Amino acid sequence: MSIWARLFNVFASPGELYSWIAGRPFAVANWLVPCAVVALIGALVNVVVFSNPVLLEEIRGIQIREIQRRVDDGKMRQQDADQAKEAMNGIGMAVARVAAPVAALLTGFLSPFWWGLFTWLVGRAVFRAPMGYMRGVEIAALASLIGAVGMVVGLFLAMGTGRLLAGPHLGALIKELDLGNRLHLALVAFNFFSLWQTAVMAIGVSRFANRPFLPVAVVLFGLWLGYKGVAILLGLAQFAL
Repeated sequence: MSIWARLFNVFASPGELYSWIAGRPFAVANWLVPCAVVALIGALVNVVVFSNPVLLEEIRGIQIREIQRRVDDGKMRQQDADQAKEAMNGIGMAVARVAAPVAALLTGFLSPFWWGLFTWLVGRAVFRAPMGYMRGVEIAALASLIGAVGMVVGLFLAMGTGRLLAGPHLGALIKELDLGNRLHLALVAFNFFSLWQTAVMAIGVSRFANRPFLPVAVVLFGLWLGYKGVAILLGLAQFAL
């Protein structure tokens, strides 16, 4: 199975893909190529977002609301808030234009190592499978391609609706989303592509551990819910989404 066939089979036949990989030695390409693809897509999505005047204005609005919330909570002085708003319309936005794609590049490569830890722990500690940590990274990296497609779908929805936070998630039911609202944050966290990605990781672990899919999925989705739940309770939007 070529590397391009492996990338395609994440969507078409993940069970066959992970069974094939499980029967072969560890290969760097199984995590490096997906990471590169996801990182590139993430960077391009951010470039497009910051090039769209409507979405750019919404980014400013979100930042202004967050700054004002900090003032209302007593975490920032009004004078500092005014300076931050002024900087946001100047050098701050210029920095964000560069920082956002760079952050997406880094996330594309680092995220599979974080989620690979989850898959490895489920396979090794819960189901006693003799799999190494990098096998978990292989599983997570390939599954991250689903999240990349989700980013593209979210971008088209955002451009079509003029709403930055539009996407294939339960938050689409709310007209004015506020990520400072924990309920809204929870609804956005339930993203169709995120759930699909987690299910594919569960398929990967089940193939490597030679266990039925359902119990593996229950454990992995439990960890996913716990991780998202903590992020939502702490108001950490960047981890909850």
